[in-house]
Amino acid sequence: MRKPDLPSPLRDAAEALDRELERYAELAADLKREPATSEKSLRRSARILQGLAETEQLLGQHLGRLVAAIDARRTQQEATTAEVQRLAGLVQSRTALFANLLQRCDTLAKKAAEAGASLQERTAGESEPESNLAALEITAAGLEQLVREADAIGVAARDGDFADIARQTDGLKAQLTAAHRKLVATCERFRQGRVVH
Repeated sequence: MRKPDLPSPLRDAAEALDRELERYAELAADLKREPATSEKSLRRSARILQGLAETEQLLGQHLGRLVAAIDARRTQQEATTAEVQRLAGLVQSRTALFANLLQRCDTLAKKAAEAGASLQERTAGESEPESNLAALEITAAGLEQLVREADAIGVAARDGDFADIARQTDGLKAQLTAAHRKLVATCERFRQGRVVH
């Protein structure tokens, strides 16, 4: 079942103008066919001319309404176009922010993986406890910096209303914080002379 058409001032004005144009054409055709050879025929011609004059007035009114409807539609279209451009700019800036946040998350994850690998590499060899302690302290400082970066990314994600990224960075921050605390405790045990295996 076809839905009824919604009211449209533009369509209504165009249809009204079209009806008057058809009426005008019909009256002009009637006038052309009228022989104007008798009094009766001349009276019919006069009535047709009167109808043509009235139709011309109506045509002017309908044409004015059509122009006004076109102008209103043009104004509406300009406003819609401006809104679309504003929204496109917003989408573009949000896309750039999202890409930046993802890049920062990727860099953070790579640095965290590098820190873990570096720690394993530094402490894997049979080295002096002092060098192990130094490696642990360097790694702990790096983890602390990564925790701050995870926090900064989470804040930027929340400020940008990107809840998924904020949750991901909060999770990574919690993991990094736990690793940092564990490493700081290990460093403290080294300093107290307890060797950690």
